[in-house]
Amino acid sequence: MVPRFDIDNNHYSPIFFNHKGDLLELNKSATDFYTGIIIDGRSSLLKASSGENSLLFLDKNGNLDNSFNNDSPLILEDIVKCTGLDYFKVCAQNNNIYLIGSSRLNNCNKKIIARYLGNGALDTSFGKSGVIYVEDYAPFLKVTDVIEQEDGRIIVGGYGNEANLIRFKAEGFIDNSFGENGVIQFRADYRSTCEQIAIINGDILFVGHQSSGNDVNNVFVARLKIDGETDEDFYGEGHFSISIKGKIHFKNMLIDENKITILCHIDVDAPLHNKAAMTRIIHNV
Repeated sequence: MVPRFDIDNNHYSPIFFNHKGDLLELNKSATDFYTGIIIDGRSSLLKASSGENSLLFLDKNGNLDNSFNNDSPLILEDIVKCTGLDYFKVCAQNNNIYLIGSSRLNNCNKKIIARYLGNGALDTSFGKSGVIYVEDYAPFLKVTDVIEQEDGRIIVGGYGNEANLIRFKAEGFIDNSFGENGVIQFRADYRSTCEQIAIINGDILFVGHQSSGNDVNNVFVARLKIDGETDEDFYGEGHFSISIKGKIHFKNMLIDENKITILCHIDVDAPLHNKAAMTRIIHNV
C-alpha cells in the first residue's frame, strides 16, 4: 500500500499492488512493498522478497509508469548477476538511479554499487559493466549511502572497522585525490559508522553512529572539506556529538539552508522505552 497526501495533509485513497505490481482492489493489501526514491516526479516502489527484489515506478497520479524498464519491474538480482541481495537501498541522484547493498553469489558476499538510467537501463559506462565492487578499494561491512557532486564524481559511505567514505570519478573509477588513495576512514570519539551523506556549499557532511562498546551509543555529525580533509572549523574538531539518555539510532537527516535537522530513535531503559527525537544543528559554524 502507498498512502498519498497533498501539501495540506489531506489524505487520498491508498494504492495497493500485488506481487507482480498490478493494481489491486482497495480492500486488499500487499505488505512486501515499500516506497523509496523520487525521480523526475515519479515515486519508486521496492518489492522485497526472498530471492527476488524488484523496482518499479509510479507517475505523479499514482499509476504504474509503463515507460520504465520496458513496462516490466526491474529485477535487482539481474542487474548485479547474483543469487540474492541481503541488504539493498536505492538512491536517485541527478536522474541516475543507484543500487547499493550486499549481494550473494557462489557463497560470497559482495558490497556493490550499480548505476542505471531513469528508464531502467543499466549504465554500462559505469565501473565494470555498470557495477562497482567497493571491497576492491576498502574493507566494508555495509554500504549505506551514495551522493553525486556537481561535477559528477560520487561519494560512497558505509563502514568497516570505522566509518568509510570513498570517492569515485563519474565513470566509476577511484578518485585518488580524495583522502588516502580515494578512501577515508573516519573515527569520531569512538568506533564510528557513516549512515547518510550530504553536500552543502561544497562541504561534505555525514551522519553516523559511534559506540564505545559499553555505555556510549550516540549519533555524530562530521564535516569534511572537498578533498576529504577533516574540517576542524566545524564545532572545533570536525564533528559534533548528539548525546541523549539511552541508545540513539540515526533515522534521517533534512537540510534547510544552513540548518541540519536529524531524526533519531531512542531506546531507553523505561516502560515506554522507544521514543523518537529530533535535533537541529547549524552547519556554517
